Amino acid sequence: MAARGGLVVFHTGFEDFYSAPMPLSGFETIVRALPELVVVLAHANYPRVAEAFELVACYPNVYVDTALLFGPLVASWDAGGVSAARGALRDGVAAFPDRVMFGTDHPSGPGTLADMYGDFARFDLPAATHAKVAGLTALRLETDARRRLAQTLRR
Repeated sequence: MAARGGLVVFHTGFEDFYSAPMPLSGFETIVRALPELVVVLAHANYPRVAEAFELVACYPNVYVDTALLFGPLVASWDAGGVSAARGALRDGVAAFPDRVMFGTDHPSGPGTLADMYGDFARFDLPAATHAKVAGLTALRLETDARRRLAQTLRR
């Protein structure tokens, strides 16, 4: 993937829900070894969202996806961690608006797409940041990946 200019999405977070540890240290090893590989951390390592943004701060090839983080379902899984996770998400989005993408996990996620987008809208991000998170960052990543792939195929 790195040699072809691709990107990889890793499922992170929700380890309490899955009853299995999923530490970011394993992902950091990959990110450090392959700096040309674009890595997306799905679910922003919920509930340890701040740890995901620590990797974003250290590695320019790391992005986060926010699937399920804006909706009410996370509160039913982890009522104690939601406030801290939401604060870390708000701080991370403010610090790295070009490295965060909205995600839904639809149809696995709760509710309709309209519900999920409504939850996202209620997070009340500034308009320019909202546009980036809602789709512009994902579009840029996809466009960049296609460009990198085309370059490798021409070699």
